[in-house]
Amino acid sequence: MDSICESDCHVHIKPLAYDMVRGRVQYSKDPYKLHGVTNISKKRMYFKTETLYMYYVIDHIKKILMKLPDLRKAKIYIRTFDKKNIIHQFILTIYDYISDLLKMKFDIDHIIFIYIQYGNEIKFVGNV
Repeated sequence: MDSICESDCHVHIKPLAYDMVRGRVQYSKDPYKLHGVTNISKKRMYFKTETLYMYYVIDHIKKILMKLPDLRKAKIYIRTFDKKNIIHQFILTIYDYISDLLKMKFDIDHIIFIYIQYGNEIKFVGNV
């Protein structure tokens, strides 16, 4: 059975300017396998300071958490890329899929991954 999570990829264009790419990721859990990304939208956003950008990211994560029925089951992970981590490999697969589709490039060496796991399902995948 397929699961669905939200994806929010940020591509740094120039200082304080980001392309925000959102989509719904359809995947199977065992093992993590991407089936597709739908409802992809892209929007360029400008921020006056890095602090305002971080407020935007935190506010978006709060909106995801508010949709969950029991917050005690939610775990938020903030990590740099680890190629041995199966979930990071799955996230990289999502980013490759989106970058091929939109002809964009993600610099994974400078990305901090954020993902929200609810029970044994991933509900959100993003980066800063």
